[in-house]
Amino acid sequence: MRVAGLEELQARLQRDLRPWGASLEITRRCNLGCVHCLRGPSRQDDGLFYAQVCQVLDQLVDLGCMRLSFTGGEPFTRPDFVPILEYAWQKRIASVILTNGTLITSTLADTLLTLHVHEIQVSLYAASSQVHETVTRVPGSFSATLGGIQRLTNQGLRVKVMMPVLSLNIQEVSAVRKLCDQQGATFQRSLLLFPRDDGSPAPLDFVASDEQLCRLAEEEVRCDWSASDATRGMEFSRNRPLCTAGIQQIGIGSDGSVYPCGALRLPAGNIRRQELARIWHTSPVLEELRRARPAYPIFCASCQVREYCSWCPGLSLMLEGDMTVPNSQDCRRTRIFRGGVDCGGIWRQAPHRARQGQCYCDDEETIPEA
Repeated sequence: MRVAGLEELQARLQRDLRPWGASLEITRRCNLGCVHCLRGPSRQDDGLFYAQVCQVLDQLVDLGCMRLSFTGGEPFTRPDFVPILEYAWQKRIASVILTNGTLITSTLADTLLTLHVHEIQVSLYAASSQVHETVTRVPGSFSATLGGIQRLTNQGLRVKVMMPVLSLNIQEVSAVRKLCDQQGATFQRSLLLFPRDDGSPAPLDFVASDEQLCRLAEEEVRCDWSASDATRGMEFSRNRPLCTAGIQQIGIGSDGSVYPCGALRLPAGNIRRQELARIWHTSPVLEELRRARPAYPIFCASCQVREYCSWCPGLSLMLEGDMTVPNSQDCRRTRIFRGGVDCGGIWRQAPHRARQGQCYCDDEETIPEA
């Protein structure tokens, strides 16, 4: 009997319009106060009740979901989070946990191993306590996070350190890489910062400068680390979907709101009032997203690395008011780390034109298809 591979399973699910993965905001509580956090003020609630969470897991499995990311807030501030993980394992969902790692004890790490948690993604902002705690704004959080990582790796669990790159910590990227090697964890950095989900642009105050990013790009090339920002080549075409949101994945907020993904906060329904399958198959928001296609600015035609340029529709919606167009952060990332056309000046000079769609061309000859 032939066993289907992962890519084949994903292709089948996409063909049948079933979500391969999902994210569930299990709580908005958090024991840290990170300066760049995209969540609004912490709330003293635990979102959906345990029984409601289990119903969501049942419905995700029925839809074909195979991988579920538990996010927050900080998931481990929720008292019944371990029983939720137990239920997820009973349903044979591959669980991924996004955590700050400060609440991981040796006993908890052993439990997570028993529950076959697929991956734990731990936020780490620096290799020094001073910088890390400047970001988290909580004294002692650096040693607590490092201790949590060590307890997880000691159990043989798969740990990925996630490092959002800010103007405050960009000089720490190399040191955090080396620390991950020592700790037995993999490393992934992110260059994108989102406005808060309550509309506040405060996190954008910590976006790294062009000069800082250029120095990082030079260092990564020199150290042969450039693959960390690698983006697979893609067709420069108006005919491709914007991303996998609403096609291969779905996001669920702590209040039961359903989104195309955790980053694209367009409410498509609420599982407290509707079955998840009904939302997935009939939501006008999801149907519109699945039909949406990229709208390329004129200056994209002259970019020599355009096949590596992709953007987060959620961030584009927040920054440019249109999910179908590139946003300034993603455009700059490609420009600096892939050596593309210097389009940063265009965004700085006339961002309103991008938001209003005035710099986009419908002439097929202007934006050639790949």
